[in-house]
Amino acid sequence: MVVAPALWAVVELMTGQTFWGVLFLAISALAFHGLFIAFNPREPETAPDKEAD
Repeated sequence: MVVAPALWAVVELMTGQTFWGVLFLAISALAFHGLFIAFNPREPETAPDKEAD
């Protein structure tokens, strides 16, 4: 998710397509931030035990 848009950004920048290169770099940066910096895994919430009356 992070490497693919970054590589495509390099391809676009090498061919002179600055807009698309910057756009894909931004997508890659957003994916990096979401997956490696802001990711906060939580334990799954368990349902309270229901007692039969």
